[in-house]
Amino acid sequence: MKKYIKQILKLVVSISLISILFYKVGFKEVYENLMMVNPLYLILMIFVFFMGFLIASVSIKILLLPLKVRRLGLKKLVWYSMLTYAISRFIPGRIGDLSLVYFLKKEDIPIGKASAIVLMDRIIVFFVHFILASFGFFIFFPSIVAIRLTCISILIFVVLIFLIIWKKGRDIVKKYILRKYSNMFAGFYRTFSSYFKYYKHLLLVNIILAFVKIFFFGLVIYLAFFAINQQINVSILTIMVISSITNLLSLIPITLSGLGVRETSAVFMFSGLGILPEFTMSAYLILLFIRYISSGILLLAWTWAKKH
Repeated sequence: MKKYIKQILKLVVSISLISILFYKVGFKEVYENLMMVNPLYLILMIFVFFMGFLIASVSIKILLLPLKVRRLGLKKLVWYSMLTYAISRFIPGRIGDLSLVYFLKKEDIPIGKASAIVLMDRIIVFFVHFILASFGFFIFFPSIVAIRLTCISILIFVVLIFLIIWKKGRDIVKKYILRKYSNMFAGFYRTFSSYFKYYKHLLLVNIILAFVKIFFFGLVIYLAFFAINQQINVSILTIMVISSITNLLSLIPITLSGLGVRETSAVFMFSGLGILPEFTMSAYLILLFIRYISSGILLLAWTWAKKH
């Protein structure tokens, strides 16, 4: 019961933040912008958006190379990546991101090894977001706030690594988180540590692909402004930095999957670059619609496919 109350409270916070943002920005202005959406740019956004799934799938495919999983092709992996993204839109927290483990298990990859690969990929993405965001913290926020955000990000990263690499850390996870299911994750640490011992080149390639993936998402945001006929004098690199900051801030567990925090922080930072709040709000609402509509369609397609 407490779990449901917690999620309801997060939903209330998300709705409150979006409502306050609408009130401050102006509902009429945002509505007028959305009514002027250029379909051509909308199509381009969707295309680039799904290109991001291809890059994400290639990243996983590269990490899977040492396991020699020949039956799992890139096409199927793209489908799994899209489903994982769709599930994560509707499941609270970041648990949905781990649903990829379930799909890899279907391909006869043990849960322990699948978990190691998925977590490795997520840590690399977090690391790249942190690198980009660390520059932005000191550009968009006061020094004291930037230092705090940087320290919090480093702390999260260090704690995560501590829980994986240090034996006592793994014992804590087994005892208090995995509990009776800990035996299912046999082979996790051996797989995880093997990449640092024998496959450093694969990690380097994965880091590069993480930058490419963030570039594609930055391009989607860039096109979202063009979709409402607003040409912005902001570089893709700056948008990537803003995207990384909003991604890290969305990890703060006060809303549902960062809903509200992401949009509010984006309006704040783009305003600092001279972009009117109503344009940023409109662009991010388009992104929000694409995320949830595409996720809903993917989950419906998956449900239909399972039944037939």
